[in-house]
Amino acid sequence: MGVMLATCCEQFPARVRASGFNLGYNLASVLAGGTAPYLATWLISATGDAKAPAWMLTIAALLSLVAALSLSETARRPLSVA
Repeated sequence: MGVMLATCCEQFPARVRASGFNLGYNLASVLAGGTAPYLATWLISATGDAKAPAWMLTIAALLSLVAALSLSETARRPLSVA
């Protein structure tokens, strides 16, 4: 979590860093975490396969990989305070 928190925070300018990170993180938690049990239950009933939610997790992992690979490198960028 430490690397994820630092990486996500560095994607925003200093003046909106807390708001930008918190809005994105919490919105993603609500949308993905809040609907996951219902979607998993629906997938099982729609397909009849108890392993169907594994595909949901695989797709989420692939989307996360694409997002992680598209992040910009911030190692040499100065962290402005203003």
